[in-house]
Formats: sequence, C-alpha cells, structure tokens
Amino acid sequence: MINKISCFGNTASGKSYLAEKLAQELDLPHFSLDKLYWQENWTHCTKAEFLAEQRKILAGEYWVLDGTFAECGLAERIERSELVVLLDSKPLDCFTKQVAAKSPTS
Repeated sequence: MINKISCFGNTASGKSYLAEKLAQELDLPHFSLDKLYWQENWTHCTKAEFLAEQRKILAGEYWVLDGTFAECGLAERIERSELVVLLDSKPLDCFTKQVAAKSPTS
C-alpha cells in the first residue's frame, strides 16, 4: 500500500479536497501545508519553522500532504513521497473556481 502521498497544484486546483479524500479512503493522516504555514491574522511562520514542522511530518510512516510551497522543502517532499499527484489545472480555471467559492451566492 502507498503510505506517503504529496498533492501539488495551483491555488484552487483541488489539491486539498483530493488529499482529504485520499486520506479518508486510505485511512492515512492528512496534513495541509497551508495550515502549517498560515497562522492567525494572516501572518505566517518563518521558513525555518515551516521546514522543521514539515520534517516532523515527513519523518512519519504515513501521511497525505497537500500544498506546493516550492521555496520551502519541495524537493524533500517529492523525495520522501511514494506517490506524487500533480493537479495540472489551467490557472484561469483555478481562478474562476476560487471566485465562485467566495461568491455570496455559492
């Protein structure tokens, strides 16, 4: 069985949704890199803090990660993943989906 999965893609490409569903289906813990990076009041952790927390997750035997954060340990995530999923969505499609999600009528 695959126990270490990373999902990458543009903003609003569906990587968090897919990662959650994979984690549920495979009974694996899900980690969102957005939740790791972003803190209260739209502040963020430092790169060193992010990398330290990410390494703790990657040291585990089971995980599903979502988020790209190319400048923060992307190569290490890819190297430690048993499966890498790239959601290759068009940026305009992602933008449209994001706007629709924020719409008061949605």
